[in-house]
Amino acid sequence: MLRGRAVTAALALLLGVYLYARSLRHGATRALLVLGLYALHPMVLAHGHLTTTDLPIAVAFVIAVCEWQSYLTGGRPLRLVTAALALGAAMVTKFSALILPPAFALVALYAALRRAGRFSGLSWPRVAGGLARDAAVVLAVVLLMINVSYGFQRTGWTVDRILAEPEPVHWLSSKQNSNLLDRSALLQALPGGLRVPLPYTYVFGTFSAAAHTTSNHGNYFFGGLNGPSPAYFPVLLVLKSPVGFLFLLGVGASLLRVRRRWPRLRTVALATAPALFMVLAVRSQINLGVRHVLPVVPFLAMVAARGGAWLALRPRRAAARVPARLARFAAAGA
Repeated sequence: MLRGRAVTAALALLLGVYLYARSLRHGATRALLVLGLYALHPMVLAHGHLTTTDLPIAVAFVIAVCEWQSYLTGGRPLRLVTAALALGAAMVTKFSALILPPAFALVALYAALRRAGRFSGLSWPRVAGGLARDAAVVLAVVLLMINVSYGFQRTGWTVDRILAEPEPVHWLSSKQNSNLLDRSALLQALPGGLRVPLPYTYVFGTFSAAAHTTSNHGNYFFGGLNGPSPAYFPVLLVLKSPVGFLFLLGVGASLLRVRRRWPRLRTVALATAPALFMVLAVRSQINLGVRHVLPVVPFLAMVAARGGAWLALRPRRAAARVPARLARFAAAGA
């Protein structure tokens, strides 16, 4: 158990270093703020040393989103590989990471339609070719990582073979007479002879996790044992965050107001995945602890750090404007 906790603590440290190094491009003040806001957040302090999947998924989730943003906004081609590796790591850590592929696709489509970042100045055929190439690389890396993690066990089965396989002993499956997969509209809609390039256990785990989100798991909330509530995760996320963190978050969010018709690609790339993750959490019926939305906290720390850096540097900017104002006053007097 202690070894497992040491791994989680090392991953928490890794994410802090990554956030600091990534934010240095915006100055040392902002980098130190994002590191401090992340490392001292009560949710990170509480779960950064526990043997659970919540902190590991947060690490892979954040790195995947940030590397994908760096690649799409014009970063080196190596960023595509690191984004794919982080995405694969997230998807073999926890099934909630399945929200990332749609988020990746939406951001890439936004960049392509706007012809922004990596697609700036390209013709439409080259944009389409770039999208297809990037999708192929990400898909190949993710499928390889999932299959390696599961030892290529029972992979490549047809849909008919998957449906015919006796389901593993699972409490959700037993509640549905061991035909959880048979109730899946998605599997039933696929051609029976279609081969699925994923291990059977991963396929079953995916659909069991999806069924779990509708299993009506309430918790003690608003003064009593109530059923699942859409307010559960947003309210607890606010209550678990320090007042100073929330204040800086509000300042940082106010700086993100859109002053143009289309939001910046960087903003869209960093906001899409956390937003979709929170939507998934709000719609979920698993109200069993705010730790399930831990991947959102580092992104909130980034926004709060931006607000804190703006406040910290504001007096310096105001002081820098004083000589210019005095010069204009002297010129007017002359």
